[in-house]
Amino acid sequence: MSKSKDKARFRKYVNKNGSIIKPLTEPCWEWTGATDKYGRPRFWLNQKNVLARRAIYLLEGKHPRPAKCIVALCLNRLCLKPSHLTLGTEEEAQAMAIRSTQSKFYPGDLWLIRKVVADDEATVEFVAEAFEISVGLVEQIIAAK
Repeated sequence: MSKSKDKARFRKYVNKNGSIIKPLTEPCWEWTGATDKYGRPRFWLNQKNVLARRAIYLLEGKHPRPAKCIVALCLNRLCLKPSHLTLGTEEEAQAMAIRSTQSKFYPGDLWLIRKVVADDEATVEFVAEAFEISVGLVEQIIAAK
């Protein structure tokens, strides 16, 4: 199947008017297609059943290394909005998941991280230490506006 047909088929399963995670003002792009037993979006691409987040990167001509996870910074498991996605390590993805389930890291914190660094109210290093995440992840959060 051609890449343009794959893209069209992929878009059929994306609801661009998904949840709005406050204080974010733009909706997530939520997957409406198949999911695995863990609730992660899946898509059939190149004769393989792949994670939909990886599929969106591949369909856009990007090739993330297999060791990299594609993490939704909004913490919405079904979100595929490119501006909400970033590459991270498995450890960073797990840390974000743990924080979200333990209510230590709310989706609104992403907005706060961007704001305090942009307004020079805190350094990237301070934010990383405060949230117990890597400096690299803070930089990715800031870049994923």
